[in-house]
Amino acid sequence: DGKQITVTLKDDIKCHNGDTLNAKDVLNSAELMKAAGYDRFSSEIRQISIVDQKTFMVSFLVPQSNPAERLMFPIVKTDGTEVAGTGPYKFEKKESTDTYLFSAFEDYHGMKPAIKQIRILNAEDTDTLLRLFEIGGIDVLPTGVIDYATYNVGAHANVYDYTTNELVFLGLNFDNSIFWGESSRQAIQYIIDKKEIVEKGLYKKAEETDFLINPHSWLYPKDLEYQKDTVLAEKLLLEDSWTRVDGVFARMLDGQRQDFEVDLLVMEDPQSEIIAQMISDDLNSFGIKCNVTKKPEASFLQSVQAKSYDLVLNKIMLRGSGDLETLTGEGNMFGYLNSELDKISAGVRTQTDEQMLLESYKKYCEISMKDVQFIPLCFKKDAIITGPAVSENVECGIDNPFYNICEWNR
Repeated sequence: DGKQITVTLKDDIKCHNGDTLNAKDVLNSAELMKAAGYDRFSSEIRQISIVDQKTFMVSFLVPQSNPAERLMFPIVKTDGTEVAGTGPYKFEKKESTDTYLFSAFEDYHGMKPAIKQIRILNAEDTDTLLRLFEIGGIDVLPTGVIDYATYNVGAHANVYDYTTNELVFLGLNFDNSIFWGESSRQAIQYIIDKKEIVEKGLYKKAEETDFLINPHSWLYPKDLEYQKDTVLAEKLLLEDSWTRVDGVFARMLDGQRQDFEVDLLVMEDPQSEIIAQMISDDLNSFGIKCNVTKKPEASFLQSVQAKSYDLVLNKIMLRGSGDLETLTGEGNMFGYLNSELDKISAGVRTQTDEQMLLESYKKYCEISMKDVQFIPLCFKKDAIITGPAVSENVECGIDNPFYNICEWNR
């Protein structure tokens, strides 16, 4: 049912204190995360059961289309006083109030780290971090401390960006009669210029997408695409009886004229407001009246919950690169139901054949983008910035800037 996965640990996993990792350590780590409110990894785990010393079973609260991705969380061994990890670097000591020293773990089960020592500086003062980086006092700067979309990186630095699992999308309110017709909903996605949104609205700090799957995931259907096509959009609107009247689209509904006029809800935020205005400009220039309504976060979330919008520009951090449930599964924010998608989603939870899994995801994308309950726009990018002391062999993974840290050189 997609709610359980059984895992057997490798034989050669050593902890930083010399002990061998076992199933009890996994259980203890999950309990530590839950107690600490580390919800990103623990919120959907119902229970972890120990089968034997090397085997454990994870039970989830809700079905998972890609359960292995939900297990990408840190594991530590603890006796209540000492904590020992299993990663490529082990904690040595706290050198000062805000500086921590880590050294390469020689018994690491993977590739041995090329850099033998790492110091981590914990500082809340962004200006201090930037000054230290610019004078060479810091070699690696995560963009969580700066505005990656606008920060001007100097010639001495290298930027390595990576695509996160944060999806920016346009939601449609099915309660509005304007969107009752499938062709009307499809037309919207052919009017919006996603490429321009990424290049001019997000300064290329995002990657456009047609689906709710990360473009770098092996599950992404690369042979499907939905590019801007206003000719096709007009043809689709005609199928739902919309015609141009005085430069705007309208139709007769129950004996009365209905203009294709929508309100686009967006949270008050400079970047989001720019994107919303670009979408509004695309729609208005095509002949669909679109007004942008900006609201502060609390009021915005209330309006989304109450479905007080026609269109809504929103973003969400997906649970993984193959997450099908968050936006289309049971209890989704749109109240959207589709039995075909539910059937496919249920199938991929237990599918083990990779080719059949790819075909299932492709079919899922075809159906969801034909029905258009929402329009995926792009996945946000983030980055790490390295100084000249770090060699240029940094490679980031999906939502993981330190994917090949063992290969870094200094």
